Amino acid sequence: MKTFRNLINGKYVTSLSGETFPDFNPANTDDILGHFQSSGREDADNACLAASKAFERWKDYPWVKKSRILRNTMNILERRRDELVYVLTKEQGRPLKESLAEVDRTIDVIDFYTGEVRRNQGWVMPSAGCAGLEDHTGHNLWQYGSL
Repeated sequence: MKTFRNLINGKYVTSLSGETFPDFNPANTDDILGHFQSSGREDADNACLAASKAFERWKDYPWVKKSRILRNTMNILERRRDELVYVLTKEQGRPLKESLAEVDRTIDVIDFYTGEVRRNQGWVMPSAGCAGLEDHTGHNLWQYGSL
């Protein structure tokens, strides 16, 4: 039986408690899907801190790099669509049709933001560092995460 770890700061780690719990298929409680980390507040705090630090790097990426990362993510989801639908259905006990709709909506949202990241939503001003222009946004739409 597979034991899943938390992904924090680009590394798979066990919870600080070292404890895990089984996750069952709700349609067949004899079917254990895997063991998952029994994470607590400090694990969540570590994940939030890592996400905050990652955002500091992400917000300075040029739009073309952000767009490319989102497009690659979307392509991975499209390639693994059937697998994701199966996993959602098995883990959550939902009908296949609902799982399919959720995966397709996720792909559509990422596709939207792949294009949206190319829009200038701020102002343009002379660059302090070179003889060019730079754009600034009043807010940043490009922070994504899941805890």
